[in-house]
Amino acid sequence: MSNNSVNQCLDESEASIYLSISRSTLRQARMNGGHRNRLPPPPYVKVGRRVIYILADLNKWLEDHKRISGVPSTADPNSTQSHISPADETQS
Repeated sequence: MSNNSVNQCLDESEASIYLSISRSTLRQARMNGGHRNRLPPPPYVKVGRRVIYILADLNKWLEDHKRISGVPSTADPNSTQSHISPADETQS
């Protein structure tokens, strides 16, 4: 493993800071993430009792779960939300 790869590994505390979510939320996502309407956990590696997050995996997870306010998520093709453009609002 190169030094570059080692620098890309984050522990749970570092990952929670990077993602701006609590350590508790990360733990709950790992335990309950497979359940319906729950936050899916970011990919992680378990080494013994230690949980490791790889920075590239966290970046991909963030991109995959990105939502833009007012626009339906591309990950949910069955979304019933509608997007109203500013031009449409002025005509109402």
